[in-house]
Amino acid sequence: MTFIEWAIANTEGLVVSAVIIVAAVLVSRLISTLIRRKMHGSYSDNLTKITSRFVYYIGVIMGLALAAGNLGINLGSVLVAGGFLGIVLGLAAQSSVSNLIAGLLLIIDKPFKVGDSIAYGDVVGNILDINLLSSTVVTWEGVNVRVPNSLLFNSNIQNYSNSAARMIRTQFTIFDTEDIDRICDAVNKKFSKQWYVLIEPETATFALQFNDYGIVMETRAWTPGATWLRLYKEMPRLVTETLRELKVEFASPKRIVVQEKPKK
Repeated sequence: MTFIEWAIANTEGLVVSAVIIVAAVLVSRLISTLIRRKMHGSYSDNLTKITSRFVYYIGVIMGLALAAGNLGINLGSVLVAGGFLGIVLGLAAQSSVSNLIAGLLLIIDKPFKVGDSIAYGDVVGNILDINLLSSTVVTWEGVNVRVPNSLLFNSNIQNYSNSAARMIRTQFTIFDTEDIDRICDAVNKKFSKQWYVLIEPETATFALQFNDYGIVMETRAWTPGATWLRLYKEMPRLVTETLRELKVEFASPKRIVVQEKPKK
């Protein structure tokens, strides 16, 4: 029997199945909309979006399953008969379910939210979107990187935006004939005048070690999480300006480490 002959013989079943699919899509969309309205304002936008999408997709899948059953199609038998295709679809479904569950767990655990600056492996940027199966990170170069949720959930993620304060340090070298206390006081005062540098913990400048050129100095300053990038960019300039005002000869400052102070 050809497909056309089968379709003619099962015209009534096809019509009923089509009605079931259309009804499933419309009902799922309606329920999804009601869920978004109900959750709006009470829950985060991400949780609202993911929950509504999850309900919508489940409803559509159920409609497709009912439509197939109405036509006498056994989905399990189709997958088994498909052999390799069934295995491929099964693996794909397993990966999708893993990403789906990970996406829900990310929303519940909240290691980050849309707009946060994070580091994941070699990827550093801002969270653009969190979807059911994957999340999108916009790197500081402007490149969109799609990351499966299961990888994010099982990885070590550094959330730069989730810190109440962050410490940035820089090093510079002076000759051993210079007055260390004078330099430390001047650098600390320069940083204390910057609105984005925290008073507590206070800025600290001290002699770290000797090298072949003189004394290695280090300055450590704290800033709120939202302004860490500004301090990161301004730190060498502030040290340079201070040393020039003191007429101190020095090597160029070098930033070396960024640390985090978690929120309490």
